[in-house]
Amino acid sequence: MASTSSAAAASTAPSPPAAASPEMGERIRRAWHEETLLLPLRDADHARRLPGQSKHSRLAGLGGPAQVELLGTGETFAAWRLSAEDGTALLVRIPWHTPAHPLADELAALTQLPPGIGPEPLALHDDAESSPLGAPYLVTTPVPGRILAPPRWTRGHLTAHADRLAHLHRVATPGRGPVSLGADPWGRMEPVRLSLLELFETDTESVDEAVLARIGGTGVLRSAARRLREANSAFADLEGFVLSHGDLCATNIVWDAQVPRFIDFEWAMGDDPARDLAIIGGAVHGGPWYVPLTEEDIEAFVGSYLHARTRLDDASELPRLEGQAPPRPAPTLDPAGLRARRDAWEIYEKTAMLLHVARRVTDRGDADRGGADRSGAAHDGADGTADAPAPAAAHDPYATALPILRDTLRARLGAD
Repeated sequence: MASTSSAAAASTAPSPPAAASPEMGERIRRAWHEETLLLPLRDADHARRLPGQSKHSRLAGLGGPAQVELLGTGETFAAWRLSAEDGTALLVRIPWHTPAHPLADELAALTQLPPGIGPEPLALHDDAESSPLGAPYLVTTPVPGRILAPPRWTRGHLTAHADRLAHLHRVATPGRGPVSLGADPWGRMEPVRLSLLELFETDTESVDEAVLARIGGTGVLRSAARRLREANSAFADLEGFVLSHGDLCATNIVWDAQVPRFIDFEWAMGDDPARDLAIIGGAVHGGPWYVPLTEEDIEAFVGSYLHARTRLDDASELPRLEGQAPPRPAPTLDPAGLRARRDAWEIYEKTAMLLHVARRVTDRGDADRGGADRSGAAHDGADGTADAPAPAAAHDPYATALPILRDTLRARLGAD
């Protein structure tokens, strides 16, 4: 139980500003100016290094005048770009609700990325009470470029994405699980026998009736479970695990000319490489997240990925940065098994997304009836410099996507 004095202090302390508010922007600017955004904070006796801050970072110690701009808000984070007078640019990501995974796990995954895949991690503060912003935050380098809407993707974009994904997947892991900070980044991973059916049954054990009504009843869930049961044997021969992004939809891929880079590693972990192949799109699509793909597109995409993996595995040793874990042998992939697992992951991921979208539409309707709303929520890819906040009262991407996602998934499953 908290003491009377600490409880009184908590009741009088100012609450953190909203993650996307002008007040938060001012706190970021002030923290940079006062050299506390990246530098260790100080208590009465000594300096405290921010958890996860790179001791080799060339940015440590910088401060001074800067401009701060809100890039956008997504499912979990508000993303702010800081541009200093000396040319330094930073991305500050602040969760507006509790993330699905700890910020430290995301930062740990970023520390193990091959060069050129995504942002570089600079600082982490996961304690709101001692944070100079009054909220947890993660600081990275920004990723320049633009996010392409699904209709603008071409076969060339798919090939380039497959190649970049093959570079990421050269980082093999000993099992499935989150990445850790410290001497053993793979310490929490386990070489499990993966079953999407078991994961699916756990995820769908309790679904709100209002959400079920929006997806057309339980038929989709029954059909998805049946397909995952049929695909379960494909995971018995899973060759091994890799560092997986875990959420590579179109809004988390930033294009600089024809070169893609990945953003928003909140779901990154050691996982089946087929998962990242499934999320970008397919026969099931909808919203700003998923690219409509024909069977020929999928075959070409998976083929490009396998070709890139073979080329990279036959090439020189995986380039590594100082302090990264020693490389492990990358698993040799069976094309038929990879494709079967990719198709199973598509069913698992898109069904989960359908439930999420239906839940958001239901919640938005409840909020509208109650006179409350959260404006500006575009997507969870609000990390790159191309993102912009959606204006209040703009079209709701969830309401627009729901019937498309529902109908394409039902068609894919042959749902009841």
